Amino acid sequence: GQLALAAGLPAASAVYPQVVDVATGRVENYPGWFGLLLPRPVVERAGVPRADFFWWAEDTEYLHHRLPGVGVGVHSAPDAVIRHSGVRRTPVRPPWKVYYETRNTIYYRWHVQGHRAGAVRLMAWSLIRLGAAASRGPGRGPRLAAYGRGLADGVRGRLGKTMEP
Repeated sequence: GQLALAAGLPAASAVYPQVVDVATGRVENYPGWFGLLLPRPVVERAGVPRADFFWWAEDTEYLHHRLPGVGVGVHSAPDAVIRHSGVRRTPVRPPWKVYYETRNTIYYRWHVQGHRAGAVRLMAWSLIRLGAAASRGPGRGPRLAAYGRGLADGVRGRLGKTMEP
């Protein structure tokens, strides 16, 4: 599986498993922290994940942007399977999750990916999706306020732990 694949790769390579969503059975081959093989040479080259993201998107910044940016290969081992229960079991999230999802998504799309046309389209789609989720269900006022604050902080580049869970 993963170890066999890793053995045949350069030392500075990360290997992730195939992820199966327990609830839907859907296969997701999008690297995240679960089941990831991250050898020491990778961390020596790329550093550690950014603590200032606090929650949400730190894996995206690290695995999809930073590692390829320093020449680290990120490889899939499809015969290694992880069954993962998603973090979004309910459609209504508490305000602190809305804030960090919004802030970090916007920060990543705007400050890390840059102002390329594709990144701008993804950011617009993210804003619509996150805003719609914040406006659903009871107690939407605090979630919409957290969405607005997350949007402002993400565009300004304000990271760190700024809202208590």
